[in-house]
Amino acid sequence: MSTAVYDALACTKLEWICCQCGLPNFSSSLFANSDLELSNSFDCLSTSSDINSDANSCIHNSSTELPSSPLASSSPTVNKRKKPKGVRKQLKVLVVNFQGLRSKSADLACCIEQHSPDIIIGSETHLDPSINNNELFPQGYSVIRKDRDFGPSKGGVLLAFKDDLVVTHRTDLNTNCEVVWATIQIQGAKQITIGSFYRSQQFGATTEYIDQLRESLNNINQTNGAQIWLAGDFNIPDIDWENYSVKPNARYANLSRKFLDLFSDFGLEQLVRKPTRINNILDIFLTNNQTLVEDSAVIPGISDHDAIPIITINIKPKLIKQNPRKIFLWNKANTEALKADLRDFSAGLSTRDISQSSVENLYCEFVDKINLVMEEHIPSRIVREKIPPLDQP
Repeated sequence: MSTAVYDALACTKLEWICCQCGLPNFSSSLFANSDLELSNSFDCLSTSSDINSDANSCIHNSSTELPSSPLASSSPTVNKRKKPKGVRKQLKVLVVNFQGLRSKSADLACCIEQHSPDIIIGSETHLDPSINNNELFPQGYSVIRKDRDFGPSKGGVLLAFKDDLVVTHRTDLNTNCEVVWATIQIQGAKQITIGSFYRSQQFGATTEYIDQLRESLNNINQTNGAQIWLAGDFNIPDIDWENYSVKPNARYANLSRKFLDLFSDFGLEQLVRKPTRINNILDIFLTNNQTLVEDSAVIPGISDHDAIPIITINIKPKLIKQNPRKIFLWNKANTEALKADLRDFSAGLSTRDISQSSVENLYCEFVDKINLVMEEHIPSRIVREKIPPLDQP
């Protein structure tokens, strides 16, 4: 405070608090018996303009007495680069037959709380447009549905994704069967096209649904090695998934063969190996890149289907370190010498009596000769390189 303000306050009996230090004013009588120096040995504070002028003159007149700047700085450089958050390495997928989702929402919430799936592929939802997604799924999931718009209010399929996944609803892949498609983009990984399919038993042995599903798959652009995940309740218990064949005495043998042909044509492999309803594998998961699958298991179901397949998939596979191997440099081979040696070997065989030699011995002799001439006439080198990930075409 200025001197004038201080003198005015000192002449009164008012108590006041210094706004700078937060201490109250003290009478000098409190320190009468002490050795403390109570007087101010410095000049009174002047106005701000006086302070600036005095400071400038002080700098010019006595610059040698002022502290100088340090000759060097040792302040560490702070690295502000942060690691990106939310970069995924795995996706966990549930394949669920709901048999009426509206009455199973509490069971579904418990399942999500326990397993925290990134993607839910659902079938037999029994929903209609009057039912909102918020009534069915807990917060944190976005849902794409295709409710049945014909016949009884059963059937219906859906795809549910965690909100942090970038999802595009693929309406261009819709056909006249119960299937819904979406595409997800994940940083550092290939595009994934995911479909949820349901085939009701009420259609019996008709194969029209297979033709409609084939049309959907034909419309997926696979030129860039796009990944396809197709799952749901296919209701095809007559297939032996260990051998990819139709079981003996199958009820719908022709239907099962057409499904197997469809999967083979698009390079799809089925990963669920344990029954999902009684002794049958009805809920299946198909992919055109099964090498990325880390685990395939089942958990207790929430409907008349006893089990729910749960699939864990690596999005960013590790590079496989290749063992050192020898390769032949054919562009540097002495082809003339190689051909000459082989001609001599062939001529020698034609003049020999080989009736006493077994086919196995003759084959081993031929292989040994081939290896020998390759070693003699073709340069080679040892390579120690990494090969591309298994998901590369």
